[in-house]
Amino acid sequence: MIFTPPAVPVTPVRGFEELSVGQRFQLGSVTLDRSDTIGFARDFDPQPFHLDDAAAASSMFGQLVASGMHTISAIFGLSVRSGVLKECNLGGSGMTDVKWVRPVRPGDVLSLELTVLNLIPSTRRPDRGTVHIRYDVTNQEDQPTLSLVLHHIVARV
Repeated sequence: MIFTPPAVPVTPVRGFEELSVGQRFQLGSVTLDRSDTIGFARDFDPQPFHLDDAAAASSMFGQLVASGMHTISAIFGLSVRSGVLKECNLGGSGMTDVKWVRPVRPGDVLSLELTVLNLIPSTRRPDRGTVHIRYDVTNQEDQPTLSLVLHHIVARV
């Protein structure tokens, strides 16, 4: 995989209070190469259309495609590497609304944009809150490939 940082460096968020609904972050891109695609599939999602060109050619995809879980993992890796939440992220509490919109093929360049959907201060722990962030992924042709919402637990400053 090749991780490419965003054109404009991301300023790390220091805490819950620095986030606002509708706020967006462009986080660069990741390129999934053939060996990564097959390696991930071999270990975690060994379906023929992820592993074998001939089997993939006769599948509904028509060619080798990356596992959806590989795509999610690569995008999450890109998000972490960007450092956008490195100073305040305490963990996660869930993921919802996962939609694989278009297959990802070896060599695709996936770009990531985050959008803050809502902010929920904790009523039991005043030092943190939950932030629902939508991850929107597009390929090199600016076509949507994946969207999901992650629930981040974020420290308050």
